[in-house]
Amino acid sequence: MSEAELGLEYIFDISPNNHVIEHNGYWLVVHPEKVKWLVFTQQEYQVYKFFSDGYSISAALQIFSEEHVVRVATEIIAKDFLSLNKIVTSVEIDLFIYLTNRCNLRCVHCYMFSGEIEKAELPLAGWLTVIEDYAAIGGKAITFSGGEPLLYPGFQEIIEYAHIKGLKTCVLSNGLLWTHSLAQQMQGKIDEIQISLDGYDDESYGKVRNIHHGFSDVMGKISMLHDYGFHISLAVTPLYGGISKFCDEYLEFGKKFMKLYPDIHIGFSFELIPGRNISISKSSNQMYTSEIKKLVEGLYPNYRIDNFVENLQGRGRIISCGFGNLTLASNGDAFPCNRICELQAIGSILSSSLSELVTLGKKMMHDTSVDNTFPCSKCEIKYICGGGCRLQYKKTSDSEFPYAFECSKVDKDQFLERMILANEYFYL
Repeated sequence: MSEAELGLEYIFDISPNNHVIEHNGYWLVVHPEKVKWLVFTQQEYQVYKFFSDGYSISAALQIFSEEHVVRVATEIIAKDFLSLNKIVTSVEIDLFIYLTNRCNLRCVHCYMFSGEIEKAELPLAGWLTVIEDYAAIGGKAITFSGGEPLLYPGFQEIIEYAHIKGLKTCVLSNGLLWTHSLAQQMQGKIDEIQISLDGYDDESYGKVRNIHHGFSDVMGKISMLHDYGFHISLAVTPLYGGISKFCDEYLEFGKKFMKLYPDIHIGFSFELIPGRNISISKSSNQMYTSEIKKLVEGLYPNYRIDNFVENLQGRGRIISCGFGNLTLASNGDAFPCNRICELQAIGSILSSSLSELVTLGKKMMHDTSVDNTFPCSKCEIKYICGGGCRLQYKKTSDSEFPYAFECSKVDKDQFLERMILANEYFYL
């Protein structure tokens, strides 16, 4: 952008309702309704305030340096900060389905029933009806999990039907049951296969998965699925015991794996949730998170910013973590989050229509949105942050804000820091 393109007498129509936050020597100007913000140095912020008072570019050039004036004008225009485009709220209706609790493994950290209890399963016809109804109400994507979803007798038919209905599908699997025949039949019908790989060799994998030589088998299945052209990602959940050694060893393995498969992303769990043999303190989980973060930074040096940008780019304002989106257990019970073992069912597909359950979930999303919770409702960056995991929220006796969240200054400062560091990624 040049001065000539705007004209020297151009006056910016800047809203007085924009939020201004000072953080570590920078001034962030945050749009009150959209996922948009500006980042200025102290000198640049003085130019912004001058423009806010109704002065032209020409007037600003008589007082401030050309460099600062051009920089501020460029930031405002290049980010389309003043546009009156319709505000979009980011609300998804993605569906998560646990097809079965049956599993061929008995993982130490598993938080699901894993074949031990709650074995009831919807018949194939029931799941096909769910898929049909979901597509009919405008659904776009389904994630299938378990247990091990490949153990469900109608797995192939379910995936094929979802594909026919134009739905994106993701399958969460331990990888061990995939065969050449199944891979050939599923080609072009699954958008992503997420494979759990909780180790860097047979010994470390076996400690988590309770199986000998499983690591070698899974690596072979990853190679096979990759050769068939599937989009694959890895999910890694190390145990708490020996976490430092695990991270050191996995870092070396991960670097080699990424060279071999540069298109496969490795994702890590940043906390351990209660499972079959998992029960650790809050402080231990914080240490666990710290170690995992160092591992991820070793593999993906810019991951904090890359992930931040990926989560925000092209989205409307964010009002929730997704709490309220529908998850169906293998027996048809409905939940507002896929961590179903920590929640009470809100209904069942056996007694309510999918549309009714989705409507109920959306009400829960509304009630726990950043507009209706404390302190989120008062926060300047609520539509950028989205408020974090709703399972961390507590019910209150406050009629205005029935849900509350403990958001520390450290948490908010870290988020502001990411906004500053990611600023250059949000130009049009």
